[in-house]
Amino acid sequence: MENEWFMQCNHGQIVFSKPYEGETHSYDINSMYASIMRHVNFKIPIKQGTFQKLTTQEFDDAKFFQYGIYRVNIINDGNENTRKMFRFNTNHYYTSTDLSVAKKLGLTMTLMEDCEFNFLGYGKGTCMQGILV
Repeated sequence: MENEWFMQCNHGQIVFSKPYEGETHSYDINSMYASIMRHVNFKIPIKQGTFQKLTTQEFDDAKFFQYGIYRVNIINDGNENTRKMFRFNTNHYYTSTDLSVAKKLGLTMTLMEDCEFNFLGYGKGTCMQGILV
């Protein structure tokens, strides 16, 4: 079941382009990837997470999103710039990082409350920091 959640929240990278003519610059994205992986806040699950049923109240009152995967409906605000910075998931499975970005963009988020779990969390002792890899 945990693997299914990983697969459901994997909905691809952000893709945006528009025609451009003129001087361009290149970034060393290969080095950037290693830098991100070694960041102290980058976490890699090494143990099984815990499935939970959160309430809307718990979700709305949270000061931050606990590391994990959430089942959330995020409303597309129709702004073309939003799609440049956020990738919507038709399956409604999002990582805590996705939700933090959606919140910064001011998108409306509604926790899926049905008979199923809506959160797969990785608490203390279930992750390794990227710096230790």
